[in-house]
Amino acid sequence: MKKALWIMVCMLLCACGIRDDTITQYAEETLQINGAKIMEKQDLSDEYGHTDVRYTLQTKDGISFHILKDITEGLTGETEWIWDDYRFCALQKMQERFLHASVESSADSQGMQYAEVYGSYNDRNGLEELLDELAEQLDGSLLVNVHLCYEQAKEAYMAETEEQNAYTVFTDAEAAVIRNHFLHAAIEECRSDLLNAFTEDEIHAYMTENEHCILTEQDGQHIVQKGLLGNVNFHGLSFAGVYELMQREGFLLQGTPEEFSFAGQDGIPIEVSMQKPDSIAMNGSTYFLQNPGHIRTIELRVLTGRFYAEQYELDRGGLFED
Repeated sequence: MKKALWIMVCMLLCACGIRDDTITQYAEETLQINGAKIMEKQDLSDEYGHTDVRYTLQTKDGISFHILKDITEGLTGETEWIWDDYRFCALQKMQERFLHASVESSADSQGMQYAEVYGSYNDRNGLEELLDELAEQLDGSLLVNVHLCYEQAKEAYMAETEEQNAYTVFTDAEAAVIRNHFLHAAIEECRSDLLNAFTEDEIHAYMTENEHCILTEQDGQHIVQKGLLGNVNFHGLSFAGVYELMQREGFLLQGTPEEFSFAGQDGIPIEVSMQKPDSIAMNGSTYFLQNPGHIRTIELRVLTGRFYAEQYELDRGGLFED
């Protein structure tokens, strides 16, 4: 009789799940998930001998996730912290719904899951496909990281930067930020092949409102260089931007925007190369740039003897000889 009763109790526990009011309350109040069942409870010991407790829960929609009780012992007693990986597990379950993007996931030493969305594109059409898909799939219920990368980037900052990462639920406003970042990169790189996908009105409106336009000084007057923009992060010009600007200023350049040479102050030959974006070869010596990947306006002034300014505060510094 006792054995039969024990079996019935075990069956009831299996049917209802493991009970822990603190955990179910966290799921309901913090995660806004009603009816999630605790399916497993596991004690975990870390390298310091602390024992944490990890709960595996399952939602009514079949999403399995974890809630971790992190128990830390201090001078005043134990402190309890609670963490969860619900949004990452929910994102993993959505993987098959993405056609143009992908979900990459990993787990830490305590079995807590982590996931982010990645996507790449070669032109505006590819970018718009990604943006449409993200807007459709990320309905505002998840806080996720989205990384979008332009595959054929010539300079590293076009491949992936903070402006291309959405750290909140995906909205039309974030899509606009990412689209504008791509437009900015295309203008900064003087990429007519990419700009052809934008209308003249789109380009004009963006450049009119942008604070990173390039100014040159002539007879004490600032002249806006049409069609050129500075970088939003590095306070400098891309190699393509330098090449175009110096052509406009009448410098005799040899090579391509990726690798070229010219006569600097006093006719000293100067060589720059995107293959070695952290240095400039000048008069037999190598000088290292403070911001690899770009030639800043203050460095351009040192090299050419002419003053260029951007419409924001310039970095101070310059070149460091090896």
